[in-house]
Amino acid sequence: MSGSFFLDKKLRPSEPVLARVLGKSKPLWDEIKADVTARYAPLSEAWGYSGKSHGWSLALKQRKRSIVYLVPKEGAFTCSLAFSEKAAAEAQHRALPTSVKEMIEKARHYPEGRAVRMQVHSAADAAVAKELVCIKVECL
Repeated sequence: MSGSFFLDKKLRPSEPVLARVLGKSKPLWDEIKADVTARYAPLSEAWGYSGKSHGWSLALKQRKRSIVYLVPKEGAFTCSLAFSEKAAAEAQHRALPTSVKEMIEKARHYPEGRAVRMQVHSAADAAVAKELVCIKVECL
Protein backbone atom coordinates (compact mmCIF):
# COMPACT_ATOMS: atom_id res chain seq x y z
CA MET A 1 0.00 0.00 0.00
CA SER A 2 1.40 3.40 -0.84
CA GLY A 3 2.27 5.52 2.18
CA SER A 4 -0.22 7.59 4.10
CA PHE A 5 0.26 11.18 5.17
CA PHE A 6 -0.21 9.84 8.72
CA LEU A 7 2.92 7.83 9.51
CA ASP A 8 3.07 8.19 13.32
CA LYS A 9 1.50 5.16 15.02
CA LYS A 10 0.61 7.22 18.08
CA LEU A 11 -1.39 9.78 16.08
CA ARG A 12 -4.50 8.13 14.69
CA PRO A 13 -6.19 10.49 12.19
CA SER A 14 -9.02 12.60 13.59
CA GLU A 15 -11.78 14.10 11.42
CA PRO A 16 -10.57 17.72 11.76
CA VAL A 17 -6.95 16.84 10.93
CA LEU A 18 -8.03 14.51 8.13
CA ALA A 19 -10.16 17.29 6.60
CA ARG A 20 -7.23 19.70 6.73
CA VAL A 21 -4.82 17.19 5.15
CA LEU A 22 -7.20 16.12 2.38
CA GLY A 23 -8.19 19.72 1.62
CA LYS A 24 -10.33 19.99 -1.53
CA SER A 25 -10.42 16.19 -1.89
CA LYS A 26 -12.29 15.70 1.43
CA PRO A 27 -15.73 15.82 -0.27
CA LEU A 28 -14.53 13.09 -2.67
CA TRP A 29 -13.39 10.97 0.30
CA ASP A 30 -16.81 11.43 1.91
CA GLU A 31 -18.58 10.67 -1.39
CA ILE A 32 -16.76 7.37 -1.85
CA LYS A 33 -17.37 6.35 1.76
CA ALA A 34 -21.08 7.19 1.48
CA ASP A 35 -21.48 5.42 -1.87
CA VAL A 36 -19.75 2.23 -0.74
CA THR A 37 -21.70 2.23 2.54
CA ALA A 38 -25.05 2.75 0.77
CA ARG A 39 -24.43 0.01 -1.82
CA TYR A 40 -22.87 -2.65 0.38
CA ALA A 41 -24.28 -2.16 3.88
CA PRO A 42 -23.75 -3.26 6.50
CA LEU A 43 -20.20 -1.97 6.47
CA SER A 44 -17.82 -1.05 9.21
CA GLU A 45 -15.02 1.48 9.16
CA ALA A 46 -11.71 0.63 10.75
CA TRP A 47 -8.57 2.73 10.87
CA GLY A 48 -5.50 0.52 10.68
CA TYR A 49 -1.79 1.15 10.99
CA SER A 50 0.43 -0.75 8.55
CA GLY A 51 3.86 0.27 9.81
CA LYS A 52 6.02 3.35 9.66
CA SER A 53 6.47 3.14 5.88
CA HIS A 54 2.76 2.90 5.12
CA GLY A 55 1.05 4.60 8.07
CA TRP A 56 -2.69 4.84 8.69
CA SER A 57 -5.49 3.92 6.29
CA LEU A 58 -9.26 3.58 6.59
CA ALA A 59 -10.71 0.16 5.68
CA LEU A 60 -14.34 -0.19 4.68
CA LYS A 61 -15.30 -3.77 5.54
CA GLN A 62 -18.17 -6.21 5.14
CA ARG A 63 -17.83 -8.39 8.18
CA LYS A 64 -14.13 -9.32 8.07
CA ARG A 65 -13.67 -8.76 4.32
CA SER A 66 -12.04 -5.48 3.35
CA ILE A 67 -13.80 -3.88 0.40
CA VAL A 68 -11.56 -0.84 -0.06
CA TYR A 69 -8.82 1.01 1.80
CA LEU A 70 -8.70 4.79 1.70
CA VAL A 71 -5.19 6.11 2.25
CA PRO A 72 -4.97 9.85 3.03
CA LYS A 73 -2.37 11.98 1.27
CA GLU A 74 -1.81 15.70 1.31
CA GLY A 75 -4.53 17.14 -0.94
CA ALA A 76 -5.64 13.74 -2.27
CA PHE A 77 -5.97 10.09 -1.31
CA THR A 78 -5.47 6.59 -2.65
CA CYS A 79 -8.17 3.94 -3.06
CA SER A 80 -6.57 0.55 -2.63
CA LEU A 81 -8.31 -2.71 -3.52
CA ALA A 82 -7.38 -6.37 -3.91
CA PHE A 83 -8.74 -7.50 -7.28
CA SER A 84 -9.33 -11.18 -7.98
CA GLU A 85 -8.41 -12.48 -11.43
CA LYS A 86 -12.13 -12.53 -12.21
CA ALA A 87 -12.42 -8.84 -11.27
CA ALA A 88 -9.31 -7.96 -13.29
CA ALA A 89 -10.79 -9.68 -16.35
CA GLU A 90 -14.17 -8.00 -15.84
CA ALA A 91 -12.53 -4.56 -15.61
CA GLN A 92 -11.19 -5.00 -19.14
CA HIS A 93 -14.80 -5.12 -20.43
CA ARG A 94 -15.96 -2.01 -18.59
CA ALA A 95 -15.97 1.61 -19.74
CA LEU A 96 -12.85 2.52 -17.77
CA PRO A 97 -10.01 4.77 -18.91
CA THR A 98 -7.29 2.88 -20.77
CA SER A 99 -4.75 3.99 -18.18
CA VAL A 100 -6.81 2.32 -15.42
CA LYS A 101 -7.13 -0.91 -17.40
CA GLU A 102 -3.36 -0.91 -17.92
CA MET A 103 -2.78 -0.24 -14.21
CA ILE A 104 -4.93 -3.26 -13.33
CA GLU A 105 -3.13 -5.48 -15.84
CA LYS A 106 0.28 -4.43 -14.46
CA ALA A 107 -0.76 -4.57 -10.79
CA ARG A 108 1.40 -6.67 -8.52
CA HIS A 109 -0.05 -10.07 -7.63
CA TYR A 110 -0.48 -11.14 -4.00
CA PRO A 111 -2.30 -14.13 -2.45
CA GLU A 112 -5.30 -11.81 -1.82
CA GLY A 113 -5.32 -10.69 -5.46
CA ARG A 114 -3.91 -7.87 -7.56
CA ALA A 115 -2.99 -4.73 -5.66
CA VAL A 116 -4.99 -2.04 -7.46
CA ARG A 117 -4.18 1.45 -6.20
CA MET A 118 -5.71 4.58 -7.64
CA GLN A 119 -4.99 8.17 -6.71
CA VAL A 120 -8.12 10.31 -6.30
CA HIS A 121 -7.71 14.01 -7.08
CA SER A 122 -10.95 14.82 -8.93
CA ALA A 123 -14.62 13.91 -9.30
CA ALA A 124 -13.72 11.88 -12.40
CA ASP A 125 -11.18 9.90 -10.37
CA ALA A 126 -13.79 9.30 -7.65
CA ALA A 127 -16.26 7.98 -10.24
CA VAL A 128 -13.66 5.51 -11.52
CA ALA A 129 -12.78 4.46 -7.97
CA LYS A 130 -16.46 3.77 -7.21
CA GLU A 131 -16.70 1.67 -10.40
CA LEU A 132 -13.64 -0.33 -9.31
CA VAL A 133 -15.30 -1.05 -5.98
CA CYS A 134 -18.44 -2.22 -7.83
CA ILE A 135 -16.38 -4.55 -10.02
CA LYS A 136 -14.59 -5.98 -7.01
CA VAL A 137 -17.79 -6.68 -5.08
CA GLU A 138 -19.63 -8.10 -8.10
CA CYS A 139 -16.78 -10.57 -8.61
CA LEU A 140 -16.53 -11.82 -5.04
